[in-house]
Amino acid sequence: NIKLEKKTYFSEEDMKKKILVLFSILILALSLSAIGVSAANIASGTCANGMTWYINDSGTLKITGTGDMENYGSDVDTVAPWRTYYSSINNIVISTGITHIGDCAFSNLSNVTKVTLSSTVTSIGDYAFEDCTSLATVKFPEGLTSIGSCAFYNCDALTEITIPKSVTSFGGGSSFAWCSGLKKVTLLTDAPLSYNTFAHCDKLEKVDAPEGVRFSKGSAFYYCKNLKYISVSSKQLTINSGTFSGCESLEYIIFLGNNSGYSDLGKIETYAFSGCDALEKIYYTGSKQGWNSVTKESKGNEKLLSATVVYRGTLFFNIGSSDSGTMKSLSA
Repeated sequence: NIKLEKKTYFSEEDMKKKILVLFSILILALSLSAIGVSAANIASGTCANGMTWYINDSGTLKITGTGDMENYGSDVDTVAPWRTYYSSINNIVISTGITHIGDCAFSNLSNVTKVTLSSTVTSIGDYAFEDCTSLATVKFPEGLTSIGSCAFYNCDALTEITIPKSVTSFGGGSSFAWCSGLKKVTLLTDAPLSYNTFAHCDKLEKVDAPEGVRFSKGSAFYYCKNLKYISVSSKQLTINSGTFSGCESLEYIIFLGNNSGYSDLGKIETYAFSGCDALEKIYYTGSKQGWNSVTKESKGNEKLLSATVVYRGTLFFNIGSSDSGTMKSLSA
């Protein structure tokens, strides 16, 4: 017996339908690719100013577009659209062209470990990354001018940050407050810190500030219990109440001089150094007469007033390890 092979024939109409389906699939794939979205993405959408966002299957949230992101809130009606998928997001990428990170835009995204900001970002809004408790890595771009109030509040996993010279404002306060894992801060800017900027950063040990630290309000380093030393800008006129309160490991403080080698410091308010039990030395770039002319309110500053004062020293040569031979005297 000869078994005949059965052949399947398609009508012209069937072929047209198949071609149309394949063509539709191709167009859809190309359209998704054009806006940077793959079929494997978890979610996507649009937001104000023509911006788009998507979350891919590896957990990256990417925002694309130009201009300022809109400001969000914490209420149901004002929350960012990607908040629904908070448990799936572990990485945030802000694309080139975006200039402002909106208020509350990424707050409470507790699984995020890394944030990448494009070079076009100039401002970070209030509460933008608040309570991103797993955030360990963020690099601030040159050109950034403003870091808002509570922008990185309670970002426990941050251990080191560098603030670029371009920054001129820290908002209303608490930009990095309660970042309990933060150990080192490099301040390339001499912009004045605001209220509670680094308050309760319990593990903060080192603040590198080539031009010294400035403050516009008190409590900038409130209860930074492991901070061992700090240098204060020659432009600082007043040390406000509470600025270093609770810095129980602070051993010495340096008041930097201006081009003539003198500090412009005029007043130290009550409780500016309360609880600074380890404070032993003050390095002051002016003369003894200049130090004596500084108004030092005694209440809460007992350790400051009993500390040894070293006058007219050129600083930063192993200060703290050995004073002898490590400081160059300035001429009288």
